[in-house]
This record gives sequence, structure tokens and C-alpha cells, in this order.
Amino acid sequence: MSIVPRPLRQGHPALRALRAGDAQTVPDKVLDEPDQPLQLDRWQLVWIRLGGRWRPGVLLAWRRALGGRWWLALVQWDRNASAWFYYEHATIRPLPAGRRT
Repeated sequence: MSIVPRPLRQGHPALRALRAGDAQTVPDKVLDEPDQPLQLDRWQLVWIRLGGRWRPGVLLAWRRALGGRWWLALVQWDRNASAWFYYEHATIRPLPAGRRT
């Protein structure tokens, strides 16, 4: 049994409360493109902006979008919720070392 929830897809009810200035989910068409680059597993604490506020989360993995223009980040912010987001410093930030939430 995996402790990591299956990533939510765009349009899922848990992602509908996103506001302007929040992390942007990656459209299904980008996630489902053939010949995706390798996914790099990562376990790093981050802040992610969701629902108009900053929340603690864990960056589980990331990869380059096809074509290499953007980094995509798989972030888990709740026990039962994770999703792929465009990685931007304005909405996803590493938690500084030595800092606790």
C-alpha cells in the first residue's frame, strides 16, 4: 500500500478552489503527452500557495515538460491530496533548511 496519494487531475473538486496567485495545475494534455522526460523523485519540504494562502507540502517528484520550457512539480499538501503543478518560485518555494512549520 502506497502512502503517496494518486495525483489529482485538473478539474477535480479539490482543485476548483484555486484562486488567482495560486500554484497552477498542469493540464491533462501536458501530463499525457507521449515520450515524457524522466521523472526525478524528490522528497523536499516546500511552501505551496493554494486557496489564497501558503500551505506546507512535500515536493515528491519533478520533471521537465516536453520541450523543456517548464519544470513540473508533484506536490502533496494534504494526507490525501497531491497534484502536478507548474514550478514557479512565486507559488512553490523550498522550506528553508532548519525551519519547522
